[in-house]
Amino acid sequence: MTRTPHIDFIPTAPDALASAKGRIALFLGADGPADDLGRSLDALTGGALARLAATPRWAKAKQGEVVEIAVPAGLAAEAVLAVRLDRDADAGTARRAGGAIAAARGASELLVLADDLARADEVSLGLALRSYTFDAHRSKPEDAETPGRIRMMVSDAEKVAKAAGPMAALAEGVAFTRDLVNEPANVLTTDDFAARLAAMQELGLEVEILEEAQLAELGMGALLCVGQGSASPSKVVVMRWQGGGDEAPLALVGIVENMPSGTATRPGDVVRSMKGDTIEVINTDAEGRLVLADVMWYAQERFKPSAMIDLATLTGAIIVALGHEKAGVFSNDDGFAAAMLKAAETEGEGAWRMPLGEAYDTLIKSRIADVKNTGGRPAGSITAAAFLQRFVKDGCPWIHLDIAGVATVQADTALAPKGASGWGVMALNRLIADRYEA
Repeated sequence: MTRTPHIDFIPTAPDALASAKGRIALFLGADGPADDLGRSLDALTGGALARLAATPRWAKAKQGEVVEIAVPAGLAAEAVLAVRLDRDADAGTARRAGGAIAAARGASELLVLADDLARADEVSLGLALRSYTFDAHRSKPEDAETPGRIRMMVSDAEKVAKAAGPMAALAEGVAFTRDLVNEPANVLTTDDFAARLAAMQELGLEVEILEEAQLAELGMGALLCVGQGSASPSKVVVMRWQGGGDEAPLALVGIVENMPSGTATRPGDVVRSMKGDTIEVINTDAEGRLVLADVMWYAQERFKPSAMIDLATLTGAIIVALGHEKAGVFSNDDGFAAAMLKAAETEGEGAWRMPLGEAYDTLIKSRIADVKNTGGRPAGSITAAAFLQRFVKDGCPWIHLDIAGVATVQADTALAPKGASGWGVMALNRLIADRYEA
């Protein structure tokens, strides 16, 4: 599978600049080179960087913008990438600058001159996130260029490498998520999906896979009805830290394929959830909430979590409401919702709180069952959340994240190429760190 690039952090060595291959990236403020490495590179290029900094173009350059100096005199490098970044730039700006470098780099070997840049670790995260590619199913031309190594030259390489370590792990998590979203369904079958999650045992996770017979015994009729038309077996995967006990962070994934066939659930069928509620399935395309209902109830019954978050590309209605800029946030707890919104904002992942209330509950009342699985077009994303709220126990703080609009991006962004974005990995990591690990 594709992964983020490895970045080596090396001590500052001005004598190595002239012979460096590929591309050299350098951060410039409004006044040009501000450290010894920058001044050394400027001298090697005959003052090209200082001249660039004095131009009107550079004065108008935005933070994170890249200007390429091709085939610079005095260097073996094929290009210098001058990146507009003030030394007091915030973390988000530094990440976007790293992403801009990745977009301009191509497959060339890269040397990033960061010297004593305070946000060098954030730059490395942006560089890793934007360098992601998914080409597992493309034929490779014989002359395809293998991406060159990436090095970052800093004054205290050991310190920056230590700070960047958790960010490299975070980038790996984003890349893994993007891989799962980008994979076609004929490759990422329910068996393959579960196997990829089981492989995470190598990272120290305890992984348990519940098969269909176990799910039926537990009474997960809502989940099982979604997959009963498919030849691929439905599963639930439980992941938690080994030795952590029931108080440790854990994740559950309902893996179900919704397919039409002679055994598939029909519109109008009534199924019974693990909770015991009967559900009239009036729309078989509103199936994700049926899976979530049973997984959420099982999570609460077995693990009694102190709080619960579900994520799903649940409704097209949330795209109508919020476009592709923000995920919809629904919650029964104002403080929990505020913490989620703050975490998303800190990590640059758009989110917006949406309403819940009794008026919306009436839209999913069923004539023949306890509830129906959709309330139709009006307030479609809200009634989906209202349906899920029925399966949240009293006293359990809960957030539903409808990520249908943000799970994939329609064009390249500052930190992601077109395709799967990996939205939520960084925000959830931040939420857990701030709320439960601080």
